[in-house]
Amino acid sequence: MAKKKPVNMDQKAGNAGDRMKHALSLEVLSRTSSWDQVTYAETHAGAGEYLQKKQTTPPHIRDLRDIVLWQIVHQSSKASRSQMLAGSTYLELLKNWWFDTGNHGKYPGSAKQAAIYLNASSENRSFELRLTEKAGDAFKRLKKAVADFPGEARKRSFYDERGWLTKPDNLVLVVDPFRCVESFEMHDATDIENGDIDHGVIKELLDLCAKKQAAVLHFWWSKRSQPGGSEMDKLVTESIKRPVECFRNGQMAILYDRSANFKISTIMQAYWSALVMVQESSTTFRGKISGSNRG
Repeated sequence: MAKKKPVNMDQKAGNAGDRMKHALSLEVLSRTSSWDQVTYAETHAGAGEYLQKKQTTPPHIRDLRDIVLWQIVHQSSKASRSQMLAGSTYLELLKNWWFDTGNHGKYPGSAKQAAIYLNASSENRSFELRLTEKAGDAFKRLKKAVADFPGEARKRSFYDERGWLTKPDNLVLVVDPFRCVESFEMHDATDIENGDIDHGVIKELLDLCAKKQAAVLHFWWSKRSQPGGSEMDKLVTESIKRPVECFRNGQMAILYDRSANFKISTIMQAYWSALVMVQESSTTFRGKISGSNRG
């Protein structure tokens, strides 16, 4: 099977996609305060912390740090109001992160941000991390980055650990693959081992969470192949139409949340994101996302 060219995780850290994804994830976590405990799980957890010195052009980490530090210097009398605005949790976390000069050359990934936030806000409840990352170098960095927080990181494919990742109730699960395709059988360059998912994987993850008291599944992937070319771009573009239609037409909301507390957002031009809320559901997913045969 063809192998996908390795992606430089440091190069993209702190880019526009990261900013939106991480802001959304922290907004979700900030709204779990009524849960007596919470598990943050992530399928492709990455390196935990990312280094500015490994970025060329554009220097995303440096640019974002300059914006955040400017906010610290120019805090206004409207600070109390701004803390209530969407994205303020992300901004405050980064302010504290970069106020420490030892962190100036680093950007915290989603798992590290979740750990920092939950550690600071969970005085009266427990939390844990459940993370998977198969790439060896990234896993070593991830394990070091979250070593001081409760939970576990495993150096395995998330698919092999899907039962473990989704086992707890009161779960926030982030699914962030390189690509989403309709079926792995459609192109020999796509595979779970290459960081991809297909519609069958989406369906399995939703089914695993269907009977939980409370859970949020955050699906996040590029609307185009990375890397790809015209043929792969076409496959990815066509593949995302079906789950988008399923999420948008309300099937997920009806099946997964009796209170219809369901939202979907198309984020920017290059990314697609869906938040699926699960509350006291007793039915499994029966939407029109196709399954696939893994042999």
